[in-house]
Amino acid sequence: MKFRIWFALSFISFFSYSQFKISGIVRDSTKVIEFANVLLIDKSNKIISGTITDEKGKFLLESPKGEFVLSISFLGYKKKIMY
Repeated sequence: MKFRIWFALSFISFFSYSQFKISGIVRDSTKVIEFANVLLIDKSNKIISGTITDEKGKFLLESPKGEFVLSISFLGYKKKIMY
């Protein structure tokens, strides 16, 4: 009986954790942009996930399945929105 309960719980957690990873590098024409804001926004302008880039301009976000907008901003730069 314990085996069946454990199997059912592991099966549920496997499907509830089905997320996608989005990664990239933020840069301008000459250099990487450190500590830029990267947001994942849904159609109703709700923030789904967010992070900042590291010192090499890299970021990693986790996202559920769906359609989202990626918004990248940094002080002194024009905000970039990717559909």
